[in-house]
Amino acid sequence: MSMMNIELLKKGWMTTSGSSLLRMMQNVSTPVLDLIVRESLQNSLDAAKKTLTPKKDRIRVDFRYDSFNSKKLADEFEGISQKLHEYDNLNTKYISISDTNTVGLTGHLNGIFDPEEKDQHLGKLVFQIMKPQDNEGAGGSWGIGKTVYYRLGIGLIIYYSRIKCNDGNFEDRLVAALVEDENKKDGLLGGSRFKSLGTAFFGERKEDGINNLQAITNKNYIKDFLSIFKLNVLDGDKTGTTIIIPYIDEEKALNDNLPENEGSVWWCNSIDEYLKVSIARWYFPRLSKEYSYGCNLLATINGEPINFDNEIPIFRKFKDLYDAAFSDNCPQWIKKIPIIRERNLNERVIGWFLYAKLNKSEFMPNNLPDVYSYCQIRRDSEEYNLPIIGYCRKPGMITSYKNDIQIKTSTDEQIIGLFVLNSNNYITSPIRLNLDEYLRRSEKSDHMYWFDHNIAKNKKQVAIVGNIKNQIKKELERAFGDNVQLSGEPELNTVLAHIFGKKFMPDEGYGTNHSRNGSGGQTGTILSHRNNSIKLIDTNYTYSGVLLIYKITINNKIKSLTITNEISTVGKACDANKWEELGMNYPTKITDACFMCESLEKKKVNRPPILLSKCCNFEFFKLTNKKTSKGTVFGFKMDVIDSFKPIEFLLKISFNSVDKMIQSTFNFNFEEE
Repeated sequence: MSMMNIELLKKGWMTTSGSSLLRMMQNVSTPVLDLIVRESLQNSLDAAKKTLTPKKDRIRVDFRYDSFNSKKLADEFEGISQKLHEYDNLNTKYISISDTNTVGLTGHLNGIFDPEEKDQHLGKLVFQIMKPQDNEGAGGSWGIGKTVYYRLGIGLIIYYSRIKCNDGNFEDRLVAALVEDENKKDGLLGGSRFKSLGTAFFGERKEDGINNLQAITNKNYIKDFLSIFKLNVLDGDKTGTTIIIPYIDEEKALNDNLPENEGSVWWCNSIDEYLKVSIARWYFPRLSKEYSYGCNLLATINGEPINFDNEIPIFRKFKDLYDAAFSDNCPQWIKKIPIIRERNLNERVIGWFLYAKLNKSEFMPNNLPDVYSYCQIRRDSEEYNLPIIGYCRKPGMITSYKNDIQIKTSTDEQIIGLFVLNSNNYITSPIRLNLDEYLRRSEKSDHMYWFDHNIAKNKKQVAIVGNIKNQIKKELERAFGDNVQLSGEPELNTVLAHIFGKKFMPDEGYGTNHSRNGSGGQTGTILSHRNNSIKLIDTNYTYSGVLLIYKITINNKIKSLTITNEISTVGKACDANKWEELGMNYPTKITDACFMCESLEKKKVNRPPILLSKCCNFEFFKLTNKKTSKGTVFGFKMDVIDSFKPIEFLLKISFNSVDKMIQSTFNFNFEEE
């Protein structure tokens, strides 16, 4: 054959456009190179051969960043060849990701399969983008997540694979896909004679009555095609897959979602170096020889294996934490505790929390960049460090790093911690469900967050994530002291983050923060100013939502105290009125508030509680709801209407959310005399 034939996805019923596919990956805040690393490595690890032996065999994944012959490549694609030739005089680059010791892109050559058919990797990865991964213990989905490939380069992705067929013979396969915004006038498909949806597939035209295209199996053609990228076909008994992303704009890829203050770090000046840090950042558990749930990982970049050298020592420390989770003899510098739950589980241990306090010479020697940059976390202050906690389950990919526990150390010290799930354990009630599968179901397409969710209809949630977060927080408080006290002027807002669990922030273009904290606020002092203070003392999870309990002490005379809810993003918050102006229903609903006086004029009192829904007066305060123009209650105000007296009282706020994965902020503002 002379070139790869084209098949356009045309407009019709139940079809998805290219622009929609490009938006389906909800995470628009994580750099695209990190998303590529996370998605491609997990796909490779999930596709490991079933005959491999854990701790003995390894999955090898080779990343390559190099130039290619654009003139030759352009001639290989029917329908878009002329457009591709516009790139001929540019310094054309590509990224390829090749795995071996994997099963390859098995399944029907045309990508069409019935729901009950297994091992249809070609169809799921290439032709049917929305099909999920269905292997137990897999890293999430081969569904929405893989659309990230089309966000790097120009939307053209090439897939080469070698598989072992049922008859024992081997077969090479080559296919390509293009996804672009169909509204782009200068797109590769802009000159097509059909009104396309911005999606096309390239392979060998075969009229089979079902589909007009299938993957190419001509090994000689495939060998010549791969030579354009200086890549070779697999031989012998090797099987695996190579994904090629051509036409990389290096500057654009490196700058994608990169915070301003990280532009000078060494790995952000080179794709090779960025990939090195990213692989270590997200996959140090699988790079460890102690990984026990499957085969460990050998990752290379342009032939050089990833090592925890002097440039990335923080991930060597994290790897040591991971290794200690599966050892009875922890190094002395590591503290290991089990995270326990007494009910609903087959075993008491949800997982293990490993942590340590390090000196700067141990985690960032030789004036290397800020440790927060390595973990892609924004630091709260230049004056102190907060603990950095990583979370992982069976696949060995770090779900996320968090620094949401308010315990401060000097900038010459760093508390690091790692939660490792007991992935062999399972929930026994209300249904039997493996813990790993429970958390997997909570992950969105970027696999970056866990939250509690209902596993059975009309049954209460099993608060696994809540248990994990709360026990880690309490352990660090026990080991290193109370939470840091946040204080400031009364007009300063203080942020109390609450995660709920089922829905993300708007997909893109809203705010600047897509980080999410744990399943509840951090107990401790929220506001302290001139002998007036507000302290969160407890967080309870109820069937109807969340109940927060504050202790409020007011000794200096005030005119009023206003308590409002806002939606948080890094750097700013959005109040209820602004949220509704954006055309969205405000997601947080305050169901009630309860006031209980404990001390008046420095004397203990015993008064019955007052409900905001039942009464508009509490001691010498008048209580009024704060509402948006649409009538949404987003807070309340306490005005002094009688002579002020020093007072101490408990405030209980009950609320819930219809959008379940949003940071909700309660702000406390005093108006003074």
